[in-house]
Amino acid sequence: MHILYVLNEFPVVSQTFVSNEIEELRRLGHRVTVIASRGGKRRSPPYPDLALATLSLRRLLIAHARFLLRDARAYIRFAGAALRLGHYGFPWSLSVPAVMEWLETQPRVDHIHTHFAVRAAGTAELIRQCIGCSRSVTTHAADIYLSTDRALRARLRNATVGTVTDYNRKLLTERGIHVAGLVRCGVHIPERSGADYYDRGPVAMSLGRLVPKKGHDTAIRGIALRNAQITHPGDRWILKIVGDGPELARLKDLSRELDSEGQVQFLGSLNHNQVLQLLRESRALVLACKESPDGDADGLPVAILEAAALKTPIIAGLVTGISEFVDTSTGAGYGRISPSQVADSLLSLELCDPIWTSRVEAAYHRVGTEFSLRGQAESLIALIAAN
Repeated sequence: MHILYVLNEFPVVSQTFVSNEIEELRRLGHRVTVIASRGGKRRSPPYPDLALATLSLRRLLIAHARFLLRDARAYIRFAGAALRLGHYGFPWSLSVPAVMEWLETQPRVDHIHTHFAVRAAGTAELIRQCIGCSRSVTTHAADIYLSTDRALRARLRNATVGTVTDYNRKLLTERGIHVAGLVRCGVHIPERSGADYYDRGPVAMSLGRLVPKKGHDTAIRGIALRNAQITHPGDRWILKIVGDGPELARLKDLSRELDSEGQVQFLGSLNHNQVLQLLRESRALVLACKESPDGDADGLPVAILEAAALKTPIIAGLVTGISEFVDTSTGAGYGRISPSQVADSLLSLELCDPIWTSRVEAAYHRVGTEFSLRGQAESLIALIAAN
């Protein structure tokens, strides 16, 4: 099967589940072509096969003229659909005639897939109408939580819809959108996970864009609270925060206010291999996720799954679908996570509470059986078959 991916940006460091899915589909023998509005910031492969931002205005105008001259009725239908889609697809919807010309040089597309109900999904619908194949969309988090019903319906029109958590499925169903199946994000399960957690140094890791929903401030406060109870400086926890974003200055100010500058390290954006190495060396992953004031929240962060695969203990805030992986058997999860709960969990790790050995093994087993890359790819194929 030839699957055309239509994405907003590719590749994205924080969206390894997309590139991993594509690689797994190729391993299963499917042909995958990627169109993205723009290439990602990475300077190494993978790259999109076509980046719409690189198309010149001249090329776009010529493509529109050729489309109109070749089949005026089809062009009018396309133009009408693009106008109805409006800003839910603009400006990338204007690139569709040029995309169609490019696709004529490629093998016939059997199916179109998109991650996130964003502008790329609207553009994918216009492409679908022009080439006459099926399409699907995997929905995730902010694309659901921050979108109006009208935006969702416009971008999911004529698509078979999948999502990554049962929480999302119930929410979408309540909003009148049929979800054909779950496509859970998968991760690579390494043969070696590194040292046992209790043999690792007192290092905790918090990962994700520096925005309120990630709860980095709660992690910082939790580390400061626990370290205030530790007498020997060498035993104090180090919190390594990976990610960039608008909260950087505020979070640095917070660490200074709490006299924790020496215990909180801001590492910026790292590549995936560097993130995995840090997870492998950390005694805990602290993702104090919460709902932000605008209603945004995480779905089920892949970092949690990767920590489980590396047998790194997980301390997490249980918003949206996180509780579908983190529960009392697989980690320390809290509905409204507080600094004191983070500190208490760190203390139990210091004391090598036997419950953590059980949790780490249970999380490793769950991620291996329910969140594999093969399982993600096979779930997508099943979603496509549901068309």
